[in-house]
Amino acid sequence: MSFLRFFQRGYTALLNPPEVSKHEDAIRLGLLGASTIAPLSVINPAKSHPEVIVAAVAARYVKRAEQYAKKYDIPTVHASYQELLDDPYIDAVYIALPNHLHFEWALRSLQAGKHVLLEKPSCSNSEEARLLFNHSLATKKGAPVLLEAFHYQFHPSWQTFLREIRESEGTVKHAFSQQYIPKGVMPIDDIRFSYKCAGGSLMDLGTYALSTVRLVLGANNKVLPTDVQYRKMSLINGNQAEPKIDQAISASLVTESGQGGLIVVDLASQGGWPSFLPASWTANIATTGWPKCEAVLEEVQVHKEQ
Repeated sequence: MSFLRFFQRGYTALLNPPEVSKHEDAIRLGLLGASTIAPLSVINPAKSHPEVIVAAVAARYVKRAEQYAKKYDIPTVHASYQELLDDPYIDAVYIALPNHLHFEWALRSLQAGKHVLLEKPSCSNSEEARLLFNHSLATKKGAPVLLEAFHYQFHPSWQTFLREIRESEGTVKHAFSQQYIPKGVMPIDDIRFSYKCAGGSLMDLGTYALSTVRLVLGANNKVLPTDVQYRKMSLINGNQAEPKIDQAISASLVTESGQGGLIVVDLASQGGWPSFLPASWTANIATTGWPKCEAVLEEVQVHKEQ
């Protein structure tokens, strides 16, 4: 029964949420990009939340935005991203554009005085990230909110996990996080495999793995890589599909205080089946694993014998 209830709750929350009346002062959210992720991340969740209204959308092509608005019952369509930012009716924006456009349009949104919910990764590289999050538009008194869209950080189960760690007598020694997508799920020409669009495994699912490990080790702890291994894209007709793209990556990490971390991410996972099967049989068969984060704490004495 609990298994069926789990899927029922997931279906209701993600695909068929109850609709509620909106508060008069509800946040009016504009969508930059007619993305495939927005229905799951904001459009459907907003239906059951009285304090937010998905009020407008803009896409690269107006026709695309019009079709999107009709499908998801969004009242206003703007002819361009900037036109949406210039709309005084919009309080905040959700940016789910291709990765390489995140920095530019997050900065433009802050300049327009809009709060920003920014899809991961927030930027294409560390230089952009430093510029954006340290910009006076984001740090001045009364600045709009700039938030990277990591839903899991606000989930009760994650909050419970962190609380258990932080309230433990033992300190964290090591953190591990994994994220997998089975081989064949993502086509080789998927935008997430595009170098010019800041793609790759680290920039996609790796953002989750790295952020979870950083939070477990302590958000203020500087984390440095000690060893990084990656797998390039598969060959197509003898040529490298995207020679600068990582299809999979693993990275060992360490903090300045000596805590360790490990992230493992694969956008085309295969092999690793049970040992009783010959590896030659399963090496090219798609496989996966649950997304997870683990923490190893120092041992503490919980009972002292008399």
